[in-house]
Order: sequence, then structure tokens, then C-alpha cells
Amino acid sequence: EYFQQVFSVHRREIRRSIGAAAAPAGGPRGLGTNAPFLRTIDALMQCSLLMNADLSTEQVLRHIMEEAKALVGAEVASAFLVDHARAELFSTVNSTGSEIRIPLAVGIAGHVAASAEPVVVPDAYADARFDRSVDVRTGFKTRDMMCVPLTVRKGGVIGVVQLINKTSAGVLCGCSGGGGGSGGS
Repeated sequence: EYFQQVFSVHRREIRRSIGAAAAPAGGPRGLGTNAPFLRTIDALMQCSLLMNADLSTEQVLRHIMEEAKALVGAEVASAFLVDHARAELFSTVNSTGSEIRIPLAVGIAGHVAASAEPVVVPDAYADARFDRSVDVRTGFKTRDMMCVPLTVRKGGVIGVVQLINKTSAGVLCGCSGGGGGSGGS
């Protein structure tokens, strides 16, 4: 509770500073290039608060993925966890509103889970690792993606997260712009 109070004070100040950075020309001096950095710090503080909150794993992942989606400027985000018993990756944290299951060794997500290495895929359909079946099932069109392993110190990869279809929004700009939907693997 103490950390939440301290972080809340800092987050209010960061948000005030971000607001000042967006001040119109001739108004108070803005922060210029520091605004994206402040947004990133604000999001990281929010995520650290979530990790210590009394929430389910799914709720924490859902909030963190929303923060990541906003920071990176992705159209959709998903978190897949490893189900060793069924040799699958499964996600309830995605934009479909339902559970998605894919074989553990399939697709870009499966590759990242197996290799424990992050990948950035600028053209999903041109990548041989890409599994189109999720797009087919959901009606979504994955254009590009960032896929990163979720790891723990002892035990290795416990899942993967995907940020799909870069938009012009977000702190990290400069990739391709984008359309609409809810899939990817």
C-alpha cells in the first residue's frame, strides 16, 4: 500500500508533465522529446503496481498487455501461456474474447516459445514460421508482429506475448502503419 501511494504521487506528476508537453505553441514550454520517455516510465510504474496488486494472473496480464499495446502502438496484443500437459500455447488474453489454443511447436509464437528468443516480423505472410490458421479462424489479417518470450529465472519460458500490426500511435513509432482485427500466431 505504501508503494502504491508513492507511485500514485509520481504517476500524477508524470501525467501532469506529459500534459504540459502537449501545451500549444506560445504556451508553457513543453517537454519535447521527453514526453515519450515519461509515458514509458508511467506505463512501467503502472505495470509494477499491477504485479503487486491483488489481481488474478489473467487480469494482470490483460492490464500489462494493454499498456504494452499503447506504448508500442500495436493494433492488438495477446499473451499465450504454455500448457505442458497438452503441448499447447493458450491465450485468454487476446482481442477475440475467447480462448485460443495452438500447438506448442507451431507458428511464430511456437518458435519463440521453443527458442526463448524475441522476433520482429515485418511481413507475417512472407515468414515461413507464420501459422495462418488463427487468422483464418478469427477473420483477422496479421501484417506484422513482435513476439517476445515470457520467462522465469528457473524454469525457462512460461509463455509468449505478441504485439500485432504496428500503428502510427505509441511511443515507439517508425514502423508500418495499420488496419484492424484480432489474431496472429
